[in-house]
Amino acid sequence: MWWGCRKIRKFWRDIKREMEKILQIQFTIKPEYFLLGMVDFQMDPNTERLFIYMVTAARICVAKIWKLQEIPTTEKWLLKLVDIKNMDLLTQKISLSISPRQRTDWNKLRQYLLRTAPSATVFPEDPVELGEPNVLICFVDQLFPPVLNVTWLKNGQAVSEGVKETGFLPNEDNTFSKFSYLTFVPEDGDFYTCRVEHWGLEGPLTTVWGKQQMLLCLGNSILVVIFRARKGKSCGLMHQNAEQN
Repeated sequence: MWWGCRKIRKFWRDIKREMEKILQIQFTIKPEYFLLGMVDFQMDPNTERLFIYMVTAARICVAKIWKLQEIPTTEKWLLKLVDIKNMDLLTQKISLSISPRQRTDWNKLRQYLLRTAPSATVFPEDPVELGEPNVLICFVDQLFPPVLNVTWLKNGQAVSEGVKETGFLPNEDNTFSKFSYLTFVPEDGDFYTCRVEHWGLEGPLTTVWGKQQMLLCLGNSILVVIFRARKGKSCGLMHQNAEQN
């Protein structure tokens, strides 16, 4: 199960591929590397520590499902690896016995996670009429790994009532998409913000839908039809920026 099964071998191949991207090294796939953490090639001390953490995360993922008829995914491996990273950073912070040379530098993993910063677009489900209930849709695309926090704000204040969302939808390029919905009643002067938090972003990504977009959707019914045919994006995306921490 741990190595000989054809399906689990695919998992190890996928993990190897992602490890090579993160560590920026090339190595052959051998069971002793992944099952025992024993390698026969040279790495600098920090890369070796990261290597061990990565194969440990993979073994934990396999151990959790070894009695089941399922195979762990790269996404679950990344989640476990981030858990290990956070625990290691906490240990470094509270321990006085770890010298600077023994501390793990996780920058390579951070850069890997930053490579797929998601985008966000906000648009209404139906043509906008003041005082008539509608639904705002926040479409988040090109995100990886599939871990995301979406928050809606009305006039700068967080709202939770009337909020729904889909699960993660796979794309052909191995990234994911997600929809978040907010039921609202358009009123003059109101503005709504979809705030996205993801590992691939240095700060929250905010997309604002407000008066200018509302007037655009109200002012020209022909354009509204065209916009809806294009999934409403032209009535939605007007301002998008990443806030700095």
